[in-house]
Amino acid sequence: MPPLDEVTIGIHAVSELIERYPTSVHQLVVLKTSPNARLKHLMNAAHDHGISITHTLPNAYQHQLHTAQHQGIVALHAPIQKITSDLKSWLQQAKPSPLKILILDAVQDPRNLGACIRTACAANWDAIILPKHRSTPITETVIKVACGACAITPIFQVNNVSQTIDLLKQHNIWCWGFSEHGQQSLYDTSFIGSIAFVFGNEATGLRPLTQKRCDAVLRIPTAQTFGSLNLSVSVGIALFEANRQYVLLNS
Repeated sequence: MPPLDEVTIGIHAVSELIERYPTSVHQLVVLKTSPNARLKHLMNAAHDHGISITHTLPNAYQHQLHTAQHQGIVALHAPIQKITSDLKSWLQQAKPSPLKILILDAVQDPRNLGACIRTACAANWDAIILPKHRSTPITETVIKVACGACAITPIFQVNNVSQTIDLLKQHNIWCWGFSEHGQQSLYDTSFIGSIAFVFGNEATGLRPLTQKRCDAVLRIPTAQTFGSLNLSVSVGIALFEANRQYVLLNS
């Protein structure tokens, strides 16, 4: 039996996929009988690139959409992963506008990692940095949970997170660590210019050396009776709070 295609769902993710990798998309599945304007735009884009369109998802892929928010659109495509180790070149060629980078240090749960990658993509952050060691690899589970984000947001694997933070600082990127023991609240912090948010292991948090390299360590305020949050939830709160501030700053 030939290997199954990868699945990307959601209007934004599928749109990015068709725009960037049209030759890798084998089929577009439209699950709504009355497509709205955004879906019709995607269908037109698929037609322009010669991508076949159907309204029935093959049975082999049904289980992947059981709880997913697919927004009525699914793309079946060849494997695409933007994983590299050439962070220095990317930083030198990066756009002049403020960069937003997510660093995930020693995440162990593939579902957590996939959810964080998906969140960073949905928040339109520019890149994700992972350690090559002491972290879950990019497995099939990570790719599935990320719902296509591994093909959109650049992912860099580095040998040493602490040294990478030093490299980012050389490019005027302010590095904010996150810990439930952080001295400063996320909501009392102003984000200006290029930033990197650094999150640690699900169980133990930031490693001491990583935390020491950060410019400051923030906490996400929670109820006194229950202080812990799931990693991917924390990442989502932090990334979208930064986005909110950037929108206000530029409005």
